[in-house]
Amino acid sequence: MNATLCLLLMAFSLPFLLPNQDAPKSPPPPPQGGKPQPADPAADGVLKVESQTVVVEDCTIRVLASGPEYGQVVILLHGQAFQAKTWEEQGILKALAKSGRRVVAVDLPGFGQSAKCAVAREKLLGKLIPLLAKTKPVVVAPSMSGGYALPYVVENAEKLAGFVPVAPVGLKDVADRMDRITCPTLVVWGERDEGHPYKEGEAFAAKLPKGEFYLMPGAPHPCYLNDPAAFAERLIKFLDEIPPDRTSPRILGGDSPPRSPGGESPPKP
Repeated sequence: MNATLCLLLMAFSLPFLLPNQDAPKSPPPPPQGGKPQPADPAADGVLKVESQTVVVEDCTIRVLASGPEYGQVVILLHGQAFQAKTWEEQGILKALAKSGRRVVAVDLPGFGQSAKCAVAREKLLGKLIPLLAKTKPVVVAPSMSGGYALPYVVENAEKLAGFVPVAPVGLKDVADRMDRITCPTLVVWGERDEGHPYKEGEAFAAKLPKGEFYLMPGAPHPCYLNDPAAFAERLIKFLDEIPPDRTSPRILGGDSPPRSPGGESPPKP
């Protein structure tokens, strides 16, 4: 009788002792530190490039966004002859997204699909960046876009995780304030930049508290076009060395909600 009772008790208790195979698993928490995990190409939409618009006062600015929502935010500006789509065409946007970053390429006012507007260029990033990133971003600023980025960085370096000026214009305008660029900075230059000799870049990097210099051999002024893969690889190495700031998801925003070119609001992340 005692043996029968024990068997009944064991049979009754066994389902409670075994793990529930059908119980839903909790989603993994966002990464809190260290090198970001590469994005999973099989994940739904993670590497899809989305075209969205962000409104800043009278500016309607088009951006291309890709990569995981919790990724380190990288904002790509562009030079005089280029636009946001240049980063996509060269494969750099995809390479950064695959490395686990949330990449936002911007059409500056009057370029690509962004109309001209009245916001002063030295004021634009101060209004735009908070709408693009909920965490400290890294800003990549080639050539002409230095006129947008440098005035912002010298006054707001603490709001950036990093800065990547690529043969930027406007260095003379901030020559007496370069020591204020205290965030990690990678200065990139082309060896054969005829309009802006690379020695200017070396001197610039040497004046920065956390500056380093990367010379692209044989490259002209838009040096990243000469070897996009090498540029992306060096940029990712720089990003890997920056302490991540990913404590909350990044959501595009604006004075009005971001919208697709067709006028429909994109799905919420």
